[in-house]
Amino acid sequence: MGYYIDTIESNALYILISIVISIFLTTILGIIYGNFDTSTFFIFAILFAITTYISKWIYGVKESFAVNRIVKRLSPIYPIFNQSANIFNFSVIKQNVQMSSYNKDILLAKMYIFAYQLNADAIVTGDISSQTSTYTTARVDRGLLGIGSASIKNDVHSSTTNYITVTYLKYNEII
Repeated sequence: MGYYIDTIESNALYILISIVISIFLTTILGIIYGNFDTSTFFIFAILFAITTYISKWIYGVKESFAVNRIVKRLSPIYPIFNQSANIFNFSVIKQNVQMSSYNKDILLAKMYIFAYQLNADAIVTGDISSQTSTYTTARVDRGLLGIGSASIKNDVHSSTTNYITVTYLKYNEII
């Protein structure tokens, strides 16, 4: 499930939306004030930055609300046991399912959705563990229009991935 919010496609969408909104607002301001000079470019840049930030914030909030709704709706249905619980009335449907996500809330939502798909009655899980990876990217900067001397820029990035191991259970009905 591709829940990770900061993808290249979503960033490109934010930039496209921000450019359209910024051009529209800059044109309106230029018509109102009657001039298009260098200050218009700075107004465009400021509006572009503000609308990019606002559109990313709105999308992020909307996405987190959807994930929280899933977790809140499904969490009362499936009891979660720790690994030392007495679960003799249950049989194992699927054992040691590894799940991972960049976001802990999304990890919980995936866990509950999978329980729903399996028609499970309970969940046994351990603690959520995290692993942080650091990597470096290098890029060559040749200046404006590729003219001039080349310089290499190194950027250090880190990403955290959350992991959980889940076992899904079905209640043994006593007849």
